[in-house]
Amino acid sequence: MFEDSLDVGDDDGPAWIRAQTRELRQREYIDRMREFEEKLQEIRKVEQKEKDKARFEPENDDRVKRRKKVDNDDHDEVYLVDDYESDSEKQKQPSNNKNGLSNEVLKLLEKIGEHPDQESVFNKDDSVDDSVNGRGTKIFFTSRTHSQLSQFVGQLRLTSFPPVVHSADLESESVKEIPLSSRKQLCIHPKVSKLRDTTQQNDACHEMQKKESTRCEFLLNNNKLSDRVKSTDFRNHALAQIRDIEDLADLGKEMNVCPYYESRKVIPSAEIVSLPYQLLLQKSSRKALNIDLKDSVVVIDEAHNILETMSSLYSLSVTLSQVSRARQGLEIYSSKFSKKLNGGNKIYLAQFIKVVSALEKFLINASQQPSKETAPGKEINQNTVLSGTAGLVNMYKLEKYLEKSKIAFKIETYLEKLEREQQQESKNTPQQLSLSIVCSFLLAISNPSSEGKLFYARTDNKELQLQYLLLDPSEHFREISHDARCVILAGGTMEPVNDYMNYLFPYVDKSDIALFSCNHVIPDENLSVSPLSTGPTKVEFLFTFAQRNSEKMMDELGRTLFNLSMIIPAGLVIFFPSYQYLDQLEARWKKTNQWDRLSKKKAIFREPKSASDVDAVLTSYSAEIATNSGAMLFSVVGGKMSEGINFSDNLARGIVMVGLPFPNLMSAEMIAKRDFIQNQVITNGGTKEQSLEAAKDFYENLCLRAVNQSIGRAIRHANDYASIILIDQRYNTHRIQKKLPAWIRKKLPQPPYNASFPEVVKSTSSFFKTK
Repeated sequence: MFEDSLDVGDDDGPAWIRAQTRELRQREYIDRMREFEEKLQEIRKVEQKEKDKARFEPENDDRVKRRKKVDNDDHDEVYLVDDYESDSEKQKQPSNNKNGLSNEVLKLLEKIGEHPDQESVFNKDDSVDDSVNGRGTKIFFTSRTHSQLSQFVGQLRLTSFPPVVHSADLESESVKEIPLSSRKQLCIHPKVSKLRDTTQQNDACHEMQKKESTRCEFLLNNNKLSDRVKSTDFRNHALAQIRDIEDLADLGKEMNVCPYYESRKVIPSAEIVSLPYQLLLQKSSRKALNIDLKDSVVVIDEAHNILETMSSLYSLSVTLSQVSRARQGLEIYSSKFSKKLNGGNKIYLAQFIKVVSALEKFLINASQQPSKETAPGKEINQNTVLSGTAGLVNMYKLEKYLEKSKIAFKIETYLEKLEREQQQESKNTPQQLSLSIVCSFLLAISNPSSEGKLFYARTDNKELQLQYLLLDPSEHFREISHDARCVILAGGTMEPVNDYMNYLFPYVDKSDIALFSCNHVIPDENLSVSPLSTGPTKVEFLFTFAQRNSEKMMDELGRTLFNLSMIIPAGLVIFFPSYQYLDQLEARWKKTNQWDRLSKKKAIFREPKSASDVDAVLTSYSAEIATNSGAMLFSVVGGKMSEGINFSDNLARGIVMVGLPFPNLMSAEMIAKRDFIQNQVITNGGTKEQSLEAAKDFYENLCLRAVNQSIGRAIRHANDYASIILIDQRYNTHRIQKKLPAWIRKKLPQPPYNASFPEVVKSTSSFFKTK
């Protein structure tokens, strides 16, 4: 068991000497591990005794004075960027830098491969005992939201394992887990943490590290012995308990230590690392956190979202109004500070303005073109967008300057100051700053790649938009799948699965992919599934985009829901394909008095469009079910309640899915994705018919994954039971049914089956009579 942890060297001495050396090192290793485990055990005992006490020490006067100085420092000079040397491309660094190292030492470190900047200074930590580092294969557990990660941590706390080393003081050994997150969740500096934008938080944090006078008081310095001791103490406390992100932030406040930076120093000693999707899936985030996936096990929870998540992480868009506002902000800043900037900054600021102006000009010209020339999804040659800057701007050097100087942050904070002043005078709402958005977009399109596509789109208010969409996430996933020992995609609703193999890791041999699907935790008799093709008056249900506006069908749906509400007890959750269609149905039913009939049978609650109102609606919905005959909750597929909400027990004795929620086939994103898939099939030797079939299959899979996620809200534990009703003729076809989860498919009525209203009422009534 010590083969991976111990190195006895390659000496050519006698075998018995090598064996004794190995045995000696094994004993030393065990002793160090025992000491470390006992130290963590003692910390756990102390924390247990103090858990009900106030654990925050009052800040000393020096910290308070320093913080006030930082918060009140509002002179214009703080918005100036440091001098930039345009020839050497290296920013001038004071000899007394954030690490306390001279420029000569920094250069030597860079030559031997060390990176002393704050983002990577934690690659090596002398304060961490090697005996607790390199603890074998690590598990990286990632999920979509912080609440899901908190649920994982809660389950991890229920585990108990015998200690790996014998000790009379150790009854068990806890799992050594560390949560990672962004500055948004872990920054405890009062000035940085209150910034509204993540990019601004990142830049503000980096800015505070440049000079000792503005250095964050929570950031430890590895060159100070006292800080190294404090770092080790933080590591031990972090590993002594299984903590979620909030716990780690509280620990940082308690110990006056930055939990954002210190948490990554704990990684070598951890056995499990939990983190959000984006920190694992983005290479830049993995690099910033010093995450090494080699020989690790990567578990991606809620993996049905991974294709869409990776596309969104690498996709960007801008509008003319955003670009114009960014250009105006740049010119305001240049006018104010150009005389105070050194030559390097002046050159690159002028180039930055030139590039943004070129992008603005392109958008102005495009907005004047006939609509067919800028139709959603129409591809744009990335080289033409900034054609006016060819030969005048080196985008590689400009990108390097933007990254190192953090000038976008300086400009936006200065503009925010002006906005606040104007707001106080005019009492107008400040406009959203967009320089960071435009900057990120320019950096994305300056590196043309076959993995992505630039095309026209339209915002909700019909404004012309340039959109860069990542079409092929497989290359961004390649490093993860290549480095890790094993990658596990986990989820309760992973069907259909072929998209992952076709578009996420097509380079992985099929023999290296294992598919595992198990039955649901409930017994078969606790689930009823019924496709429904017609309503009470035999009107057919076909909620295609062309036919769903039929008033006759909308009225029939109202009658169907009324009848179902009489036979389904307690809570009934109905999922509609979109907010727009739900609004349309509500208006129709109120006009025909069907809304009143429905609400008299069961109180009606609607999913709110604002996430902040979800808890209030769920609380009222739950209270109504508990005190009266039941309630109906009108929800939207892909909305706030289709994922992450547990409608267990009486909250959802019935789930009704209205139609198939296909995404807009004519949206710019779908047009771009469809063209990419078809071209990919043809490039690989497929026929035109095969390319069309592949695009259709992908389109259906998007829809069915959303359906599967929604209907999975009903059954949440082994003793739960519910009826699922799928209203649309297409649910009675083999093509759609085969893309439903196995635990749903097995409960579908066997053909010949008449998916009519009387059949569904009969089977549903019989189901609840047995409960």
